[in-house]
Amino acid sequence: MTTLYVGVGASSSATPEELATLLRTALARVPGEVAALATLAGKETHPAIAATARALRVPILTYPAAALAAIAVPTPAALPHLATPSVAEAAALLAAAPTPHLALPKQKGPHTTLAIATPEPPEGTRGTAPPEEPQK
Repeated sequence: MTTLYVGVGASSSATPEELATLLRTALARVPGEVAALATLAGKETHPAIAATARALRVPILTYPAAALAAIAVPTPAALPHLATPSVAEAAALLAAAPTPHLALPKQKGPHTTLAIATPEPPEGTRGTAPPEEPQK
């Protein structure tokens, strides 16, 4: 079974039910076993994220905004209040390192986002190339 890392973002208005619904829809498209949720540092106590991790019985991996901002993603957003153009995609890719593949790009709910990465391409696909290292 494919190991999945689910990157999640949630605004203060997000509910556990909203994130659970978005995740169910995503997992119907990308079957596998969720190994962890991943998000922006400080969001691990958000009720929607914490409840989803408890329901799945998986850990929450967190990353600082600077680490998320260093990851190239296919669907960046303008998130000046977070200091990163991506939470869900970047967090999923970081969690699935060292050779991550974006299995499902960012999906949006009213107050949540999620993306799914795998540590290797899903069977029968080529997957997405690993993110490039930032230029120094």
